[in-house]
Amino acid sequence: MRTIPENERRRDCQMAELVQYGMTLRSIIGLAEAQRYLLSRCVPPHVIERALNAVGPRPSSPTRIAQLDRRLLVAPTRSNTF
Repeated sequence: MRTIPENERRRDCQMAELVQYGMTLRSIIGLAEAQRYLLSRCVPPHVIERALNAVGPRPSSPTRIAQLDRRLLVAPTRSNTF
């Protein structure tokens, strides 16, 4: 597996935050405004298309993490213990 250099890693985190914000904008003010925002922040067009056309939360989005956390908080029963 390739180790990501520090400067690329930082860019990826920044890009992830921009994309997440764009997805939030899409749900609030619409697709066109979200696209315009992401383009103004130099997000590559193929990333914009993939992110804004995705259905459901991103695997690492705060919504997805909260869903996983809730599943971990379920009290153990016979059906969910190993």
